[in-house]
Amino acid sequence: MMAMTGLDIAALVAAVAFAALVGFLIPVLIRLKNTVAESERVIVKLNADLPFILGDLREVTAHVSDMTGQARDGVEHMSQLLHKAGRVGEMIQQANRAVENTSNRLLSNAAGIMAGVRAGLTVVRRRMFLERLAHPPLPSFEVRSTRPPAVPTVVAPTPVADVRPGALQ
Repeated sequence: MMAMTGLDIAALVAAVAFAALVGFLIPVLIRLKNTVAESERVIVKLNADLPFILGDLREVTAHVSDMTGQARDGVEHMSQLLHKAGRVGEMIQQANRAVENTSNRLLSNAAGIMAGVRAGLTVVRRRMFLERLAHPPLPSFEVRSTRPPAVPTVVAPTPVADVRPGALQ
């Protein structure tokens, strides 16, 4: 028997390590083969379904684009409507101020007229009073009518029953 040299031992260790490596790599390669086959099936399915998916995606994109345009138009219309409503509100506020100013002027004028009338009546009353004091009225003479005086008719009062408690006794 021959003695094993260091080179022989190293070759033996390398052979055992290579065999162990191959033993571990075989299941990994089998799994990798299955994964590659599954990936190939997925790619074939994607290639078959991709045109339909892209068509649906284009259709959805077109709908979203239409809806975005409609929303933009709606927002623009709403903006115009709100702007007009604001202008109407401003006009109503201006009209309200105008009516308020006019009514305040009318009330102020009416109050002034009433104060003037009151002051005028006071002056007229004072002058009439002073006129009466300065010039008392002359005695009045009665003019008698040729007709005889009317005879007054006297109506007797109707007796009223006394309905107080104890009054009928």
